[in-house]
This record gives sequence, C-alpha cells and structure tokens, in this order.
Amino acid sequence: MWLKVWIAAADDPALYDRLAAIEPGLAAAVAATAADLTPPGIEARDWTRRITVALDTLRGLALRTAIEPRQSSSSRNPWLATRTELARLLRP
Repeated sequence: MWLKVWIAAADDPALYDRLAAIEPGLAAAVAATAADLTPPGIEARDWTRRITVALDTLRGLALRTAIEPRQSSSSRNPWLATRTELARLLRP
C-alpha cells in the first residue's frame, strides 16, 4: 500500500511534500525497532542493515508484481526464491 502512495506522490507535489516530511521519522522508527530486536551475537548496526535490505527487497518485489505483465497464472512466482534468500539473510 505504501508503495502505491509513493507512486501517486510522483505526480502530486502536495502529497510528495507530505510524505517526504514523514518518511525520515518512519525510517528512524523502523531502524530503532530493528535495533531493539537484534538477536544475540549480531551487532545492532548489522542487524538493522539486514532488516533494511529485506524491506527494500519486499518493496521491489511489490513493485515488480504490480507492474510486470504476467504471462499466465502459472508464471513463476518470484516470492518463493525471495523468501528463501530473505530467511537466510535474517537468520542469526
């Protein structure tokens, strides 16, 4: 949903200004939450980076599935491979 709002903001300067104003606070909240949930044995900075990469990947996948034409209902589902890699990335 958030991705669709940002896409709409590309053509709406007032919406863009509002989103740009709140985005740093949201990013800081995600980073703080990630740091609070850092597993033992991993530095908070590294864990936060992993979480950020995972969230960026999910945004990219959401964009891809929203705009990429589907050949058929049996087309390869990119989520399966993505889920495996994200699970490996987020494994302590």
